[in-house]
Amino acid sequence: MMNHLFENNNKFLIINPPVEDFSAYSLWSSPFGLFRVAGALKEMNKTVDFIDFLFVDEKIKNAQKPKLKQDGRHGFWKTLIEKPKEISFVKRNFFRFGATDNFILEKLSKIQKPDVILIGSGMTYWYKTILTTITLVRKIFGNTIPIIVGGISATLIPEFFKQKNLYVYKGEFFKNSSPESYLYLAKKYQVFPLQIIKGCPFHCPYCASDVFYKKVTFLETKKLAETFEKWCENTGRNNAAFFDDALLLKNGEFLYHFMQFLKQKHQFHVPNALHIREINEKLAQNLFNWNFKEIRLGFETVANKYDRKTSEQDLKNKLKMLHNAGFSSNKIGVYLLCGLPNQTVKEVKESIKIVENLGGRPYLSEFSPVPKTTLFEEHLKESFLDFKKEPLFQNNSLSSFRSPVFTQEIMLELKQQLSEVYHKQDC
Repeated sequence: MMNHLFENNNKFLIINPPVEDFSAYSLWSSPFGLFRVAGALKEMNKTVDFIDFLFVDEKIKNAQKPKLKQDGRHGFWKTLIEKPKEISFVKRNFFRFGATDNFILEKLSKIQKPDVILIGSGMTYWYKTILTTITLVRKIFGNTIPIIVGGISATLIPEFFKQKNLYVYKGEFFKNSSPESYLYLAKKYQVFPLQIIKGCPFHCPYCASDVFYKKVTFLETKKLAETFEKWCENTGRNNAAFFDDALLLKNGEFLYHFMQFLKQKHQFHVPNALHIREINEKLAQNLFNWNFKEIRLGFETVANKYDRKTSEQDLKNKLKMLHNAGFSSNKIGVYLLCGLPNQTVKEVKESIKIVENLGGRPYLSEFSPVPKTTLFEEHLKESFLDFKKEPLFQNNSLSSFRSPVFTQEIMLELKQQLSEVYHKQDC
């Protein structure tokens, strides 16, 4: 429907908007999806301006400067702001992460007027920041330029953007762009984004992967490996992060294929959970040899009501393999979901203890209801907040306000339990 906007126009402005939240931190992330869009437009011989208002690498007046770790993790420039009235009951500070309004207006005023503006979207509970950014964009460029919103929020809650007379991109036009086409953008970032598999064969009721990818597809690994090494040569950096939902599919077959094209040793990170069932002794040893700095596994909890991919015995076996390969307990993270519908506090406490005893590092992932997933509607029935009507309530930081079981007091208990585990492992 909107294909004509891409075909019949030449000058595009792509914007990664800032974020407003209680907290935000970059676990090796970058605006990867927007890289691909920019690359695809370049391959179509379009003129592209790319402005990142989240990963800002210059001083922002009256904002707190972020700290950068050697492995590429970092915070963002942040400014204390007033909370939206809908969440004023939360007794925590609220921040703008990235560019302030004045900074955005100043940058946009220096850009030649585009034919079409493309704006990325992150978490659903960041939608107000996107709308604020669009207001600022229209202040500079007027109301006649078509604005297209794409990404996570645009896919999951399109109605909140359509009612503002915005186009919502559903992924029907762009196909895979060559990694080389967005290398010029990736050079500005601390970590190179990697993906070799799109989609996931599992259909967990709390995950929206199959909303974004209707089927699993495998990307061309040789060109990606070559571009990554070119990025390393050009930047002097060597950190990369995999953003696959099923990186270890078929016991790592596609990961092996990617690794065979690398000539140098690099540092790899996996912010997304890895599937425990795919790990075997050979793969565990190779993950260590390939210099994966920390492994993060998805387990849910010992009750395993929703995730049928693994069991406690599987976890025990795979943690032993990872230990034998050389990983220490504090480098084997195990994600545990907390705040699921009908979940008990006992279940989560036991899960933390079991992961600790088996030699893993438990991380609590506070449940965030994702639109278009099975558990979204199930959680809505028990929730104290109507997060379907107001996406701000979908924030995982509000899990203790939604849940009838995992209250703020209970969450403090659980986090204290985790703190004691970390103290033991880090001593």
